[in-house]
Amino acid sequence: MTLPQDYRAVILNGTGMKNVTIGKKTLDATLSPGQILVKVTVRPINPSDVFSILGVYPGFQPPNAFKDSTPGLEGCGVVAAIGEGVSHVKVGQRVVPIFAEAISGNGSFQEYVKVTNVVPIPDDVSDESAAQLIVNPMTVVGMLEYLHVPKGEWVVQTASNSVLGRQMIQVCKHRGIKTVNLIRREEQKAELMSLGADAVVVTADLEPGAVAAAILAATGGSRPFGAVDAVGGNTTLALSDAVRDKGVILVYGLQGGVVFQASGPACLFRGVTVTGYWLATHIMAMKEDVVAKFMGIMVPLSGEKFDLADVMAAIKASQLPGRGGKVAVLLVNTCVFLNPFSDLLASREGHGFLQTSNVDNNDDDLVPSSNWTIPIFRLGVLNVDSNFEQLWDDDTEFKTRLQNPRTQSDAALLASLYGEKIRHTAIPSIIHQMWKGNCFDSDSLLQHASISSWRDSNPQATHILWTDEAMDEFVKSYYPQLLKRYRAFPRVVFRTDLGRLLILQTFGGIYADADTTIIKPLNEWVVEGTTGLDFKNTSTNGIPTLPDSPFNMMVSLETDASKAIIASAPYHAVLGTTINLILARLQKLRSWSDDAADPVTLTGPEVFSYGIRSYLSGAVDVKWADLHGQFFNQSRRLADVLVFPTGVFGIPTKDLGGDAQEAAAVIGADYEYVQREKLVEHHFSHTWIN
Repeated sequence: MTLPQDYRAVILNGTGMKNVTIGKKTLDATLSPGQILVKVTVRPINPSDVFSILGVYPGFQPPNAFKDSTPGLEGCGVVAAIGEGVSHVKVGQRVVPIFAEAISGNGSFQEYVKVTNVVPIPDDVSDESAAQLIVNPMTVVGMLEYLHVPKGEWVVQTASNSVLGRQMIQVCKHRGIKTVNLIRREEQKAELMSLGADAVVVTADLEPGAVAAAILAATGGSRPFGAVDAVGGNTTLALSDAVRDKGVILVYGLQGGVVFQASGPACLFRGVTVTGYWLATHIMAMKEDVVAKFMGIMVPLSGEKFDLADVMAAIKASQLPGRGGKVAVLLVNTCVFLNPFSDLLASREGHGFLQTSNVDNNDDDLVPSSNWTIPIFRLGVLNVDSNFEQLWDDDTEFKTRLQNPRTQSDAALLASLYGEKIRHTAIPSIIHQMWKGNCFDSDSLLQHASISSWRDSNPQATHILWTDEAMDEFVKSYYPQLLKRYRAFPRVVFRTDLGRLLILQTFGGIYADADTTIIKPLNEWVVEGTTGLDFKNTSTNGIPTLPDSPFNMMVSLETDASKAIIASAPYHAVLGTTINLILARLQKLRSWSDDAADPVTLTGPEVFSYGIRSYLSGAVDVKWADLHGQFFNQSRRLADVLVFPTGVFGIPTKDLGGDAQEAAAVIGADYEYVQREKLVEHHFSHTWIN
């Protein structure tokens, strides 16, 4: 096989979609004994690949702040050359490489790669099927091997409509193992049954405590031998109540948040075990033939196909809600490199506006005029290029939704993947604000001033105003399993508390209450080289956090953490933990008249403080007293979280007697420092009380 001098590769210049480039690498065809050079022809887009690019996946941690690294956890190709001692494959043979060096930045999103382990592909298995062998199928086979489920026994799984869930059904059917499959929507049931599912349980209308009983009803009273869980949260609790004595539950995903629950009696008296399963820690111990013999069993679930140069388009397509778990596959073909999404909007003012009433006021400092039209979103700086029309030849959903975005969710998705980051952080430059309604009235002068200050002070940022209608549509699209609970909240404050966490988890950015006005632009908040105190442990939940790595979250901590200002990268563990804690507290709530239904406790600062505390206390070797911002004269770096001094996001002077210096002393703020370094003025209007 003739080898080129150089080849194409996806090369990262840092974290985030704006740092994804297509470049050239020089091919070094020199092979060590046992090495195999593979020309990679197909590679799928997995959620873990997207998280790798965003810098939040623990299985992808290249050195040098991700620079000059190549993502991609799986794929297939043909053998281009073999090193001394290699006899089990030959040049030209189709194989699945084991990308052992993907974690350090030598992944599958390139045309050539050197590996030491490959799995030969049978002639009757397509490239698209073989390319999806590693992440999902090896996880399926690995978990079944771990559980040792005998033929004829039941295994129960969550997220059954996912690609992995469907492959679990197919492999279990081949092995004679019966499956109980949990899904959220009734319309998914027929397809899973056609794949070989033995029982399907729809959980959308079930109370959490009824899920275990539904599982046992589906099996005719037989307790499942074991369980595999991609959701976590309360779902794990139901599984622990359902499985057999000494049954094992493998948690391999945390879609419901980073905390999961188990039944105390089941674990204590019936010996039920709940443990995690991460493929990276098991893959090298798995035998190649264990996976190879299942290649032809799993039906490939491939979606649109893109050239390697169109990696951004493939990522974008893979992120569309409602794709049914199908994977967008990148093919290596010769084509012109097209970067998507240039000249999307003639104006950065977006589409769709909130019309205010005629406001009769004399306070010219608050609003620019008495009749103001407010954009529901304003797109900031997007890192996009040309040829959008050429890229999307067909009238795809993306072209319709994102060429002319008309909803807050679409604008947030676009800005999250293609927008700027807040300087010296990994946090998207997206400002999220909320208003309890869909229009403004004469009582909204402070909110006018707030929106104006945040929007006008940060022209590079995308500003999004989330109305009630937009929030409901967002939850319906992205978190349908939470929609019923979200709509059942009796007060707006509960919805806004949970809603801001869901928005930040999905898109990232900074949330700001509508009674705050910004003083310093976002890009002046973090000054390189002047923040951060070194603690003994610089690791966050096993993820190395280097001194020069970007911050993933910014908060202000007092006795309780303020939720008025929160800045975070998408899917930060604090967000998932807090969301899961809120859902757990809701499950225990007997009625909305209970004392436990206090917004501060149920969805507000108290539960958010607990989420931060549990994350940081496990990430750095400090006490909680060291974690809050009292009497700081400098922002503190704790793992990947930046903690600001108390008071820089506002001092509740009116609430504490009216004297600013005395109020600062009460909350533990350095008054003189705050006067110099204040970032935000919080007016503490307390509209949530009403």
